[in-house]
Amino acid sequence: MSKITDALVQSYNSVSNLWNNDKINLNLIENKEILEIGNILNSLFITKDSIEIPRLVVVGSQSSGKSSLLNSIIGMDILPTGTDMVTRVPLQLELIQTNSNCNKAQFGVYLNGVWNTSDELVLSYPTISMNEKETILDKINSITIKTAGNDMNISSKPIFLRIYSPSIPNLSFIDLPGLTMVACTDRGQPVNIKEKIREIVGEYISPKKTIILAVMPARTDIEADIALDIIKEYDPRGERTIGILTKVDLMNEDTDITNLLENRVSKDLQLKYKYFAIKNRSKTEMSKYNAIEGLELEKEYFKAHKIYSQAKYQKNIGIASLCNSLSSVLIHSIKTALPKIIKEIEEKLVINNELLLKLGTSIPTAKEDKYSFVHDRITKFHIKFTDVLKNKGNIINTGRTIKDILIKYRKSLYHLEPFTNINTSEQYILEAIRNSEGNHMSSESPPIEVLERVINDKNKRYIYKMYDPSKKCVLFIIGELISLCSILIDDLGIITLPNLSDSIKNRVVTILYDLNSITLKQIELQLDYQQNYIWTDDIEFKNSLNTTGKKTQVEIMRHLLEKYYYSVVGIVSDTVPKCIIFYIVETFLEKISTDLYKLIKEDSIDMLLKEFDNIAEERVNLHKSNVDLTKALTLIKSIF
Repeated sequence: MSKITDALVQSYNSVSNLWNNDKINLNLIENKEILEIGNILNSLFITKDSIEIPRLVVVGSQSSGKSSLLNSIIGMDILPTGTDMVTRVPLQLELIQTNSNCNKAQFGVYLNGVWNTSDELVLSYPTISMNEKETILDKINSITIKTAGNDMNISSKPIFLRIYSPSIPNLSFIDLPGLTMVACTDRGQPVNIKEKIREIVGEYISPKKTIILAVMPARTDIEADIALDIIKEYDPRGERTIGILTKVDLMNEDTDITNLLENRVSKDLQLKYKYFAIKNRSKTEMSKYNAIEGLELEKEYFKAHKIYSQAKYQKNIGIASLCNSLSSVLIHSIKTALPKIIKEIEEKLVINNELLLKLGTSIPTAKEDKYSFVHDRITKFHIKFTDVLKNKGNIINTGRTIKDILIKYRKSLYHLEPFTNINTSEQYILEAIRNSEGNHMSSESPPIEVLERVINDKNKRYIYKMYDPSKKCVLFIIGELISLCSILIDDLGIITLPNLSDSIKNRVVTILYDLNSITLKQIELQLDYQQNYIWTDDIEFKNSLNTTGKKTQVEIMRHLLEKYYYSVVGIVSDTVPKCIIFYIVETFLEKISTDLYKLIKEDSIDMLLKEFDNIAEERVNLHKSNVDLTKALTLIKSIF
């Protein structure tokens, strides 16, 4: 390495690590750990929408100079450059500053938060050899083809590339495929390439914690840039976008971008993190100078420029200033987001564990274990069913619902009012009185005799008017029990076994159907008792005989009929609920405690244990998610 190059490397080392000086007052070790956590969290949750991690995402057109910019930040010409589509999949690029003099590149993936290297290449620094560059390009192409195919298609699945060097800033980027306006179908690009790329860009920059690096060729009419156009769709106020203006040296001599550097632009173009000006190496310069030497060219260009050399622009020009700003923004964003991320991870773990509880453990393979597995599910179902119906304080309070149904049932009986003028006419009562006289002369008929004649009227069936409300009450309660059955099958995870679920439901419905018939017969029997024997020794009824006052004979009979009817309602409203509870609740619980176990038969056990096709996969994914979440939580709490 020449003395000039040595000096340039030393110069780059000093400017690329500005975040480590006393002025910024950040702890380097802690910041490196924070950035490492950011990298790991991004890898863990890169395909998950539920937890957002701050990250730097690079967006720009195919000719914006994205790859040249990243090479300048790395300090080595590692990434392929060109005007054609260079990147067809997102590239997660992690720059890791080391204490050793080793410079290397690693391709790999994260498994449960742990980096797994698939390929490693030692790099010649600062000028990597053509062979090294081709090896990296071949590896990127190889992974891209596996991900997106042989044609010029694109994919949202990222490639992971790590660069280790003592002379690079601790940063991490996701470089997205370059935006284009027209599909070059003769070069193999699909007709809808424009829409596909915009879709991927939208997917990566839509999360609110993402910091967008808008790479754009420097121009005075920056509002016409296609990258800024799509970015504004997702960050309309520019609150999380950094503008990076490349190729600033190619602008007309009498033009500049100082208005952008000072944010003196339309409010629709203003960016919270401001704009930065970068000078890329030209094609000729790239053949002559490496990336480190290119930084010196950039430095000399801005130093000699009549406008950009002014002190007020120094914080917004050059790769060094950009690296400093990116590190500060990313570290601050991650630090700020970590408390919320911890909360989101803990909430996600709770949700996952609830789902795993519903899904249950995986199906055993041994025959004896299979029987025990089904037996355990049925036992839990019966215990929970009994608990919900009999004990207080349950979230699912079907017992209270049944009580409410019975209360409404009692009230409905008193609202029947069969002896009002509308339901029982004056003429009808007079006829009943006359019929009680037979062939005797008209006289005051004994009221009890008239009452018995009316109550026993087979056409009117006054007592049996209580049957329909009683039947509805039974059906309502049965409906609640069937609903409870479905809820418990879901809550206890039995629902993942469709055949066992259906068998339990069918058996429950069958038992309730049989008990419904028995209960209704018992209710009919209760009404028969009341219909076939008129009991007039009820105290309230006897008292009503003495409170008729000065009323007509019809009024007296109507009054007595109402009083007697409500005395029967009192009996029925007491005995029918007891009958319903005895058969529909108590007998039901007793029967399912034995009948459900009859489902377990040697020839049907495998059928009962058949899961939905996706359940096993979902269970595995949830376990993996929990491993990832726990790993992330441990990593975060390790430095806080």
